Amino acid sequence: MRIVVRPEAEQELLEAHARYESKAQGLGYEFARAADAAVASALRTPFGYGTRIAEGFRRVLFGTQSPQCDPRQSFPT
Repeated sequence: MRIVVRPEAEQELLEAHARYESKAQGLGYEFARAADAAVASALRTPFGYGTRIAEGFRRVLFGTQSPQCDPRQSFPT
């Protein structure tokens, strides 16, 4: 199996990491761990994880246990 991260998604992950790290030291690290865990989970169970968006492609969304590091939370810019 191959994981493809679109350039837009990679940029978004980098920006989110920086945003979380600016809120609290170590929060960006926790965000990165959540992203890694989501990818690892998708690799372990590719057909049971994520949303099928096209033949052979799945979208993987992720979050964490910590409400402080919820990737769905928006911050003012």
